[in-house]
Amino acid sequence: MRRPSLTVPCTRAARRVALACAAALCLLPAPALAAGDPDDELDRWVPALSTSIQILGQQASGSVESSDVLGTPLTTGGCLIFFPPPPELNGTFCDQTGPIQDRPQPELFPATSSHDTGVGMVFGLSAELMSPRLLDSLLSPRVFAHADTSLVLAFERNLAGERSPGGFKLPESGPVQTPAELAIRGQGSRAKSEVQPLLISAGIGVAFTKVILDRTLRIKPSFEYMWQEQKLIGIGHRAVKLEEDFDDSDDATFDDFRLVALDRTETEDQHGLGIGLEIEMDSGRLGPFMLSPFIWGRGYRVVGDIDYTFTVVNEDPDGMDPGTGERESVTYEFEFEPWVWRAGIGVRFRFVPE
Repeated sequence: MRRPSLTVPCTRAARRVALACAAALCLLPAPALAAGDPDDELDRWVPALSTSIQILGQQASGSVESSDVLGTPLTTGGCLIFFPPPPELNGTFCDQTGPIQDRPQPELFPATSSHDTGVGMVFGLSAELMSPRLLDSLLSPRVFAHADTSLVLAFERNLAGERSPGGFKLPESGPVQTPAELAIRGQGSRAKSEVQPLLISAGIGVAFTKVILDRTLRIKPSFEYMWQEQKLIGIGHRAVKLEEDFDDSDDATFDDFRLVALDRTETEDQHGLGIGLEIEMDSGRLGPFMLSPFIWGRGYRVVGDIDYTFTVVNEDPDGMDPGTGERESVTYEFEFEPWVWRAGIGVRFRFVPE
């Protein structure tokens, strides 16, 4: 079952910041925006530092598949305790539909799959170097290069799974005798991903300069590179009722269950190549620095693997079929869309002493 995404607050906050910055730029008076001599600046090497706020997005899907319960079998103390079955159990861990004799050995976890679009807020710092113009015509083209370091603030994305896996807990409604498996809290499965905080990018492109209404604008198409890390999280928790020491007179304890926790976390690199477009405007001078607000967007196509799979095997001797030697296991699959997009707004401090 698909869970609601937790990334909406990031999206709304970033949109509000972007709209506020754009409105402020539009209200700046024209004389301040025309500060400096654009012809003189075009013939210099110009280093610059900038800061920006951005949005990062990528879609992904996931799935969870598992073996059957192969170890200690389900007994009348577990899922099969209910007869006739209550409707709320249908389609859960222990599907009670159909006659008992026709029910197959249940899966360790129900097979699930879904997808989600993750959106993260990004705070970036960038260094740039721009060359003198190459031509006096064709909007005075100049070559520029930049290198960026960014901090990503993102939530874990629930790509697949059901229920709420966590720490195992007994029922909270006081002493309960020999509860069924479904009464144990902390069971469920999850396939999740999370973009890690560090993001590195760089690019090279051509800047075209145009003065419009006393405002110096630069249009900057570029070829871009990006590196990020994805944390892949697989969680599978299941409580299997034991037949040994089954006594209706005893209060519930975990001794009545075999607790299965098949978890794993891996981190994978993703490298992307793509294109970008930036629009920059000189707005005023601060000592030797020209302040230049900008807005940009970039799209990257991930090169290399975008599909990841790992299987976690139950090493507990009680989690093995004694006849075949097969062990209980769960497989987590992750598939990312090849395209990653970024958009941002910020201000650049260009070193252009008078």
